Amino acid sequence: YFNSLLDAGVSKFTVSIHSHLAHVEDDLTGTPDSFNKKVAGLKLLIEFQRQGRLPHGLHLNPVLNSRNFKGLSAYIGYFHRIGINSIHFNFIGGCLYMWPLGARLRRSRLMPTYAEVVPYLLDAICRYRPTKYPELRFRFEDIPVCVLPWNGNSPRMMRQIADRYFGNMESHSWISFGRLQIEWDRFVREQFKTKKSACRGCAYHARCNGIIKTYADVHGISEKGYPLC
Repeated sequence: YFNSLLDAGVSKFTVSIHSHLAHVEDDLTGTPDSFNKKVAGLKLLIEFQRQGRLPHGLHLNPVLNSRNFKGLSAYIGYFHRIGINSIHFNFIGGCLYMWPLGARLRRSRLMPTYAEVVPYLLDAICRYRPTKYPELRFRFEDIPVCVLPWNGNSPRMMRQIADRYFGNMESHSWISFGRLQIEWDRFVREQFKTKKSACRGCAYHARCNGIIKTYADVHGISEKGYPLC
C-alpha cells in the first residue's frame, strides 16, 4: 500500500498518534490495537525515509489533552528512539473538528488549562534542547506565548524559546470545498481563534493567532499567573 502511494507521487506523511502508551492511544481513538498498528506503519515509513523516498519528511501530529500532556517528554523520547525527528503538537480544540464544541469538551474534561500544561512543555524543551539533539524538531501550536513564564527569567532566553518552539505554523495552504477555495491560515485565525485588544501591544501579535475559542468557552481567558493575551 505504501509503495503504491509513493509511486503515485506522495512525498510526505503526517501521522496523528497521541500517546506513547498503547492503552491511552487506543482509548483516545476508540480503536482497539490502534497504537500497535500505527507504530508498525511508522516503522515502515521511517525505513522509506532512510531510503530517501520521503523528500518532504515524516511528521507526527499529536493533540495535547488531559490524558497525555504529563507524558510529553516520554512521548518525544519514545518516538525519537524509533526514528522520528519532527513532531508538531496541537492543543485540543484548535481544529475544524473540535469547534464549536466547548460544552462537550467541558463535560469530557479532556481540555487542560495552559497553566497545567506549560511546565511539562518547558521540561520537554529542557530535556531535548537543540545542542544535544540537533536533528530533533518539535513545536507547539494553539498555545499563545504570553502563557510562558516571562517574569523572573531571562528575556533573551524566553524569546529564543518562543521563537523556536511556539507560534502558529504558517502553511499558506488552500483548501477546496467544491468550487470554493479558502486560505487555511486565515480561515483558522478568523473562525477558531480570539484575541483581546491588549494583544495589539504584544511583540508577537503579528505571528500569534490568539486563544482557541473553545478554550475560552471552557476555561475563560484569564488564569492565575497567566495573562492570556
